[in-house]
Amino acid sequence: MAQMHATSIEEKDLTRQIEAFLERIYLPDDIARKYIEKAEVNTDADKQAHCENLKRHERVTKNLEQQISNLTVLRVRELLDDEEFEEKRIDLRMKLAVAKENHQNVQKNKISFEPVKSLAIICNRAKYWFQRADWSQKQRLVQILCSNPQLINKTALLEAAKPF
Repeated sequence: MAQMHATSIEEKDLTRQIEAFLERIYLPDDIARKYIEKAEVNTDADKQAHCENLKRHERVTKNLEQQISNLTVLRVRELLDDEEFEEKRIDLRMKLAVAKENHQNVQKNKISFEPVKSLAIICNRAKYWFQRADWSQKQRLVQILCSNPQLINKTALLEAAKPF
């Protein structure tokens, strides 16, 4: 096991101790359901906020495009000289490039809130997975679930890692 040292222990004893630990981190279905329902409510609010943020970035981008168009109209009507036109156009194009990049970042960074569901699944399936895993998979599961596992006097000291 990960960072386990000291005296040796029979595999069946170690397995029994780990399974007892896994039972302690079990999350009852009713509690898991409550947390998942609460997360889904928050997810809906987060999706709405994301949608509003996306629309705001679209408005900023369209506004800058319109400003560039208006600037061109002013130049065509000779209300701006070439130097002033070029200076303002460069400034607006730079702002537009930044706005488009920000808009793309908002599109890419969609909000998803799956940790509560994942946590409930891991807590409730850990013992099942452990019982059916090979030795390396068991080691990996203990590494994920335990914070600094130790073996002292043939006893596994297993403390749940955050957030378990």
